Amino acid sequence: MNKLAFILITACTISTAQAQVYQCTVNGSTVFSDRPCKQGDINADAERARQIREEKRAAEQAKVDAKNAKPHQLQLVNQQREDDLIQKSIQAEKELKKWHQVGTKAEVSNSPYDGSVMQVERYLKRSLNDPDSYKHEKCGPVWSNGSQYRVWCEFKAKNAFGGYVRTNKVFVLSGSGTVLRTANYNGKHVAFY
Repeated sequence: MNKLAFILITACTISTAQAQVYQCTVNGSTVFSDRPCKQGDINADAERARQIREEKRAAEQAKVDAKNAKPHQLQLVNQQREDDLIQKSIQAEKELKKWHQVGTKAEVSNSPYDGSVMQVERYLKRSLNDPDSYKHEKCGPVWSNGSQYRVWCEFKAKNAFGGYVRTNKVFVLSGSGTVLRTANYNGKHVAFY
């Protein structure tokens, strides 16, 4: 009796394990069935495969269109990019003309001794994790547009873990020498910060 029950259970399990499942769309709803989709129902797997084929065809057509683009169309795009670069260059030149280097008599200026800027050093000693660890490395020339001063400086100071870190910053100062904001220096002229 036990052998017969085991054989029947095994046979039922094997037959259900081999049954195929069909996913169909009926009236806009996804339905799973052990029988193939009826005519008029949409096999979801087949529909997805059709969508993928269409997307692939569209991507290939876009590549062909780009390859066959007429030279005058590419020239127009390149001309527009060139015009944009020229406009940006003109704007940059206008901005640079507003700025000039200051002399040693200005409110904010480089020290004749080591090139540091007193207002920047005061600001850093108030704001660093370890103010006593501040070490001036170098500063660029101080620039002014009449209402603000800007200068980049490189310095070393200890971080929160006690290790020295070299930092390059641009300092934007008011006309009276108060630091308004700072930015990481990335090599651009200080007028663009």
